[in-house]
Amino acid sequence: MSEVVNTSTGTTGGILSDQIKMYEAALTSQSMELTKANIKALFPASSGSQVQLKQLQAIPSLGGSTNNIDVTCLEDTAHRYIKGLKDYGDSIDFTFLYDNTPSTGNYAVLDALDKDTIYAFQIKFKDGESFYFAGKPSVAIDDIGVDSAITFTFSVALQSEIFYSGLSEN
Repeated sequence: MSEVVNTSTGTTGGILSDQIKMYEAALTSQSMELTKANIKALFPASSGSQVQLKQLQAIPSLGGSTNNIDVTCLEDTAHRYIKGLKDYGDSIDFTFLYDNTPSTGNYAVLDALDKDTIYAFQIKFKDGESFYFAGKPSVAIDDIGVDSAITFTFSVALQSEIFYSGLSEN
């Protein structure tokens, strides 16, 4: 905790100190709330249904970036730009701990997907915010080292925009 010291008297505390303590308490509470993941990542299964797979470690950035297009003319005195298309990258990658239990393990379920079929995906946060997208899947075992967990990357080659919905679907 921060302590406010009055430099002229050498005393601590006071209204400012109390406000700082309240602010720090609010930040601590907020950061604890932000770190409670409870995120549902719904992946397709070969049966045609969607499943929430266990041992998901990382979800990629879902925002993308907008390209800038240079529209500077010879008579301009500075560069000018307009916004171009949104670029999510050629694929988005999810990291899982490896589980190849037949028909139920995350690797087994995702590796069984047809690599030429476009599937629908959903990432849902506990407050109801969701991201939706479609793409073609692929899986690859990650580098394996001494004293490290075995992980794999599930990649989705995007075939759609990434759509955002703030509507709760409890």
